[in-house]
Amino acid sequence: MPKNKKAKLILITIMFDFILVICLYTLRQEYNKQLLIKEIKNLNNVDITSISNYSNIKSSGNYKTIEKAIKNYLTSYSNILNKVNNELEDDKLTNILSIDNIKEDSPNFENTLSYLNEEKDRINNNINKLISMSNSKNKTNNIYEYTNNNKLISLYNSLFSYDISSYTNKLEDKQEEINNILDVYLEAINFLKDNKDNYVIEDNKLQFKTQELLDQYNNITSKLNK
Repeated sequence: MPKNKKAKLILITIMFDFILVICLYTLRQEYNKQLLIKEIKNLNNVDITSISNYSNIKSSGNYKTIEKAIKNYLTSYSNILNKVNNELEDDKLTNILSIDNIKEDSPNFENTLSYLNEEKDRINNNINKLISMSNSKNKTNNIYEYTNNNKLISLYNSLFSYDISSYTNKLEDKQEEINNILDVYLEAINFLKDNKDNYVIEDNKLQFKTQELLDQYNNITSKLNK
């Protein structure tokens, strides 16, 4: 075979391989883009408390960055929200005014008061984080922790449509409700602490020395039913 023909054949082969690589790369990019879009659209239909179950990253390349940014944000939100819900349902908290707890920690209630104050700080800090994360500006700024690529940022903003902002008002109402409950617990426990010589426990019931003290304690605890 003449050298010129051989050189042309090699050149054509190289060009063909180059074009093939570009086509395969383009197809792979498009596949990952569609995979990302499908994954995020599916995520929008998932209950926020279950988001962490869908945190596996399925796309690759640049699109993996977007998927990771969105899923990490929502997973973090979901985990904090579940933590708050679990703390509110914790038997230790709901049984604060139980006879068993009063027996165990009276008369000064050091453990109970410490626990309640720490729990109040912890719950409020977590709810404030959730409210902050619900802010659309914070959602938008989240992508800058992963990339400065304008195309990826634009795609991120177009895909990240999960409406966690709808939780903000609910969270603020919930925060007020929680603080009211915790304040009642603190008020009731402090009342028992201040009146440690004015009550006894008989037949698994609090027995105050005067009707006035009983009425005061009942007035405090009755706020839990409002």
